[in-house]
Amino acid sequence: MIDVPRALALRALSPVLTNALHRCDRVRVTARRVDQQVELHVADTGPGVGDAAEGSLFEPGWSGDGGSGLGPALARRVARSGGGDVSLVAATNDDGGATFAVSFPGGPLPPHRG
Repeated sequence: MIDVPRALALRALSPVLTNALHRCDRVRVTARRVDQQVELHVADTGPGVGDAAEGSLFEPGWSGDGGSGLGPALARRVARSGGGDVSLVAATNDDGGATFAVSFPGGPLPPHRG
């Protein structure tokens, strides 16, 4: 469970997913709880993020492939407006692509069953 409106979560996650799918045909999304946050990891099989790009990824207008350069900056701004964030987890993951985390405040945990 995340503790932000669905529309806000989708507006933050959408640019990250769109960028990943623009670079490859396979994207993996996983979720995990870290303290009071829920992290959605978006891992792709694309070319990864070059060293020169890491510092500029979240600057509005910066693009490594000729796009508008608004996606990562917008995703981060929207996530932060709800108490979350967007960050680069791995410039190159095990599949060769990049992994980003989109985090949000976590909601209450469901009751333990079993």
